[in-house]
Amino acid sequence: MDPYDIRSSLNYTVYIEHSQCLKIAADQNDELFIKAIQDRNSERQLQVGLLNSTMLLYSVSVELIFKARALYEEREDILSGKITDFNSFMNQWKKSRSHGHDYFQIIEHYKLALEPEEKKVFKELLSYTSWAGRFPFPMKEEEIEKLEKGFGSRGKFNKKYRSIIETFIQNQKDQMQNINS
Repeated sequence: MDPYDIRSSLNYTVYIEHSQCLKIAADQNDELFIKAIQDRNSERQLQVGLLNSTMLLYSVSVELIFKARALYEEREDILSGKITDFNSFMNQWKKSRSHGHDYFQIIEHYKLALEPEEKKVFKELLSYTSWAGRFPFPMKEEEIEKLEKGFGSRGKFNKKYRSIIETFIQNQKDQMQNINS
């Protein structure tokens, strides 16, 4: 199979671009969030909405760069036709009964190295890929009870996370380009 004949859904460069687009949108949203919390007259719903949507955008951006890397690692099997669609790709690394948003499964399967600070940031963002950016509570009852009792966390965001995510995405992109050369 010609590398240019790869389905878009299995082309790692599509995922790199989408990751970068969502990161840019998250950065813009983050600026709006900062303005909203600095404005004493802004409504709580605006602040919460901007925070949750910013976190969702950052987390999906991270998820997509990991999926780009995984697609890159599977490029030979994609080119040979062993992996024919996105589900067969996800079956390479996704554990059974998993929703496919847990990028730590990709990290583990492909033995991707993370700096301790990156790992911390990605753990904070993980819940936003599956529920916290979209729903007030997770699906599992024991997690709901923890949150209702004031335990557990939806994740948090620190200003320095923004640059950590930017650097990580760029490093992953560079690694995929350098390996290609």
